[in-house]
Order: sequence, then structure tokens, then C-alpha cells
Amino acid sequence: MVPDLFIAGIPIMAVIVGLVEFAKMLGLPTKFAPVLAIGIGCGAGLLVQAMAVYPTIAPWVEHAVIGLVVGMAATGFVLKPVVRSGIAMLYKMALK
Repeated sequence: MVPDLFIAGIPIMAVIVGLVEFAKMLGLPTKFAPVLAIGIGCGAGLLVQAMAVYPTIAPWVEHAVIGLVVGMAATGFVLKPVVRSGIAMLYKMALK
């Protein structure tokens, strides 16, 4: 079974790209960017699996990812796919 590639409605791939680009802005040498992306991807995959096995941690993980995306947007580090997905998800939450 293919795991869900979204956490809290936010695409994991876009968050990984944003984190790697942010690390490069902080001085990470470009040659290490793929290693960081693979590490973050593995960690995100483990989080998705942990959310399926332990559903009680899902809200904590979702809020952490939302906070990460909102923080990236607030500092001016904006990736359109991440922000679009995040805004759509926040809008849906507000309608509940």
C-alpha cells in the first residue's frame, strides 16, 4: 500500500523542498542537499507510518507541519505549492 503523501493536507514533497532550500540559504553546501532531502524524506515517511500505527500522535504531527509551513511563510520563505496547500487546509479547518 502506498502511504499518504500529505500531512495535514500539505504535500510532504513540497515541505522537503522548502526545508532543503532553507538549509542551503543557511550555508549548506549544495553537494549535501540530496543527502539532507533523503534524510528528511525518510523521517517524514516514518512519521506518516507512525501516524497510522499510533493515531493519537496524528494531531501533534499535523500541527507541527502546519506550524512549519506557517513559519516558512511568515519569514518570507514561500513555496507556492506549500502555501497553497496550507491555506486550503486552514480554510477547511476554519469551516468546521
